[in-house]
Amino acid sequence: MRINATRVSEEFVNRAVEQATQNGWLVRDGASLRCGFGEPLATHRFDALAALPVTMDIFLDLEVSDATLLTAFASIPFDRNDAFEVVVPRFQVISDDNGDYWFLAPENENWEDTGEKARPSLFSKQVSFLYSPSPDRYAASVAEAVERLREGILQKVVLARSCQGELSADINTSAIATRLHHLEPTCTIYAMPTTDGRRFTGASPELLVSKNGRTVRCHPLAGTISIEGMADTTAYTKWLRGSPKNRVEHRIVVDDIVARLSDLCESVDADSEPSIVPLRSVAHLGTDISGVARSDVTILDLVKNLHPTPAVGGLPREMAEELIEELEPFRRGAYAGAVGWVNSVGDGAWWVAIRGILTKGPQFEVWAGAGIVMDSDPTAEREETKYKMDSVLHAIGLGTLN
Repeated sequence: MRINATRVSEEFVNRAVEQATQNGWLVRDGASLRCGFGEPLATHRFDALAALPVTMDIFLDLEVSDATLLTAFASIPFDRNDAFEVVVPRFQVISDDNGDYWFLAPENENWEDTGEKARPSLFSKQVSFLYSPSPDRYAASVAEAVERLREGILQKVVLARSCQGELSADINTSAIATRLHHLEPTCTIYAMPTTDGRRFTGASPELLVSKNGRTVRCHPLAGTISIEGMADTTAYTKWLRGSPKNRVEHRIVVDDIVARLSDLCESVDADSEPSIVPLRSVAHLGTDISGVARSDVTILDLVKNLHPTPAVGGLPREMAEELIEELEPFRRGAYAGAVGWVNSVGDGAWWVAIRGILTKGPQFEVWAGAGIVMDSDPTAEREETKYKMDSVLHAIGLGTLN
């Protein structure tokens, strides 16, 4: 099938973005935009991350003049053994390196925007909510994890909790994306369907991995401090950089990513000292990692090898995942997975699926996790999850509930 690419206006882009946010696939990182909607041209279901192909067979029989434009999207679950879909949307709007926007559609087809905008309520009355586990139960789970860490070879585990609720009217995911961008302007906005029929909309601060040509980049985050109400950056910067617990937690993540990248790259470099990444309610330690991929490596190779990193799972990976399954009352699903895109030449970008909200009609679910090491304090880790949920709950008109 031949896919045509046509340059389009900013007004067209804005309408397409709203359509994609509500009913399709979207990844927007600053000026870079990839989004799609409509009946898919191709849908590939994989029973586990290990089954994801590293060739570009997902674009088989699709032809476009510029192969870097045609895009497939996916939301990969946290659990590497869970099923997911990789989708090539029928209609796509893609930005190029020059800042131009292109509309991709099958030859002789066009998108007809009816102008009808679904505008369900965003800031409607809260009907109910439930934390799982409860704050006290979560702190107890952290204490249990600390004991396990002190007993054996487990170096780190990330424990998460969720807030589930229901509003009095359907939630507008397009408005959520707009508000999240306002709250967290430096984050990457994503919107994807999940395999369980919900929408996953969020603002991720954490780049899992990107590949452009042979240039590879990662930017892991680990180590956190609340900065709510703190105008002076000096105090929290000094504290975070001087915190042994947070530096250990961060170093575990960086070292593991560097080791895994080394399997697929000719060279890998990481900054010797982490930087401070401030968000609305928290600040993190972050490290830029870059590499030169081997000539036969695609972005899908990199995703398969890296996900999930110790920033959301733990180390060793398998032991941490076993403890997560034991101590967390529900499966994470899309939370702490990977969201992103791959083009038909094997380049792409994927983000850690955090700081998002899962919605279906009036129902919502928000998750947050904290990295647990031997020096972790259960109360402090519980409060960290609350701070992380804060900006997401604000996106639906709620402050932190507990």
